[in-house]
Amino acid sequence: MCSQKLFIRYFSLIFSPILCMKCALMQLSSVSHFSCGARFLVASSFDSGSQECPSCHAVVDRSDVSIEKLPTPFGHQLSSAILLKPSDGSWNTFELGDDLHIGIAGTCGVVHSFWTEGIVSESTSWEDSIVVSSLDLPDIDARFVEFIDLQGPNFLPETYDETAWNCFDLIVRFLHFVNRSPLLTKVDFTSQFVEEPLKRAVKYLKLYREVENRGCVVLQRKTRLNRDYRNRQMADSLEDLSAETCVDRTNDANGFLNNQFDIFVHDYRELTEVEPDDCCGGKKEGVEDVGCSHSASGDGGPSKKEVINVTRKLQKSIFSLQSLPDATAYADLQAELKGLHTILTRALSSTSAEFAPSNLPLPDYDEADMQMLLGEDEVPKTVSMLEKVAEEKTKAGERLQGLLVQAEILMREATHAKGGIAK
Repeated sequence: MCSQKLFIRYFSLIFSPILCMKCALMQLSSVSHFSCGARFLVASSFDSGSQECPSCHAVVDRSDVSIEKLPTPFGHQLSSAILLKPSDGSWNTFELGDDLHIGIAGTCGVVHSFWTEGIVSESTSWEDSIVVSSLDLPDIDARFVEFIDLQGPNFLPETYDETAWNCFDLIVRFLHFVNRSPLLTKVDFTSQFVEEPLKRAVKYLKLYREVENRGCVVLQRKTRLNRDYRNRQMADSLEDLSAETCVDRTNDANGFLNNQFDIFVHDYRELTEVEPDDCCGGKKEGVEDVGCSHSASGDGGPSKKEVINVTRKLQKSIFSLQSLPDATAYADLQAELKGLHTILTRALSSTSAEFAPSNLPLPDYDEADMQMLLGEDEVPKTVSMLEKVAEEKTKAGERLQGLLVQAEILMREATHAKGGIAK
């Protein structure tokens, strides 16, 4: 019964006026005044002929200016897409931490979302939404009807829960249904598709509010001959919101990982900072990598000096066996000694290697951001990078200690082979 009502309501909206998602609000424009070479941003329409140039204060003639609307993340005429908007109010009043609502746009501008009233289909109220992802499904309307027939009972008003079962669950379930990212969770979806478009929208909002509060913002003054240069510089300084989504996502992901790496290096240095009296006999020395440690593993394992001494003893044992008249009789022991010497040498090299994004367990998303978007209950607790690195160093120290014990046994065998057991 539920899916039948939804089916009838959906098709009653199909023939309603198509939603044209072009938001007239929050539009920034770049105005170039040819006479003085000034370029400035305005947050409303610029009426040439009655307004003054904020740089030279001359009344601007229409033939003496160039007005260009800047790309905006809000309001697009797209179908078959996932859209995002504030749950209450509009982007004009949005602040980070406010609740967000997400929906699926069909081919005719109808947006479907899960709310306290169940699955709701609307042809209005999404005019200033931002596009999170384009689905590129020509038959999205038919697929959504099929989805309602199968999943409708899971999205009734009484099943809605603000934290545990909300509008984001509808999106993830629909993506599973159309075989788009079948293993995606809400946290994964938010990290991969929502976080970066939202950051770009917030960045644009910040700029818009600054321009609106000041009336206009003068960017720079250049000569008329350098107008092309100014346009190129503006293109470089303002992110192209209409660029390919996959390229943006890749760049955003790389930038996020680099930022997480910088945070880790800073925290690691703070954590491993030691007082002068506690390190190296009262003298505070430089650190290997980004920390200071006496142990080769960096966490209380054998010291680097101990490991180096053992590698030298192993080398001496190998030479001693090779010098015996019947050296071939001890070929297997020599091979074991050489193999262990190689392993310990590599272990020393690995402890001296610097941290890099490629050899650290960097997170795929910012846990605090995810908790702010989805709620604390929806985001699994994660182990910090510092804790992971500390755990790995502990394990490395244990492995290194085991190798030293093995080396001691082999060297005793080599001593015995030469004619006596080491005391």
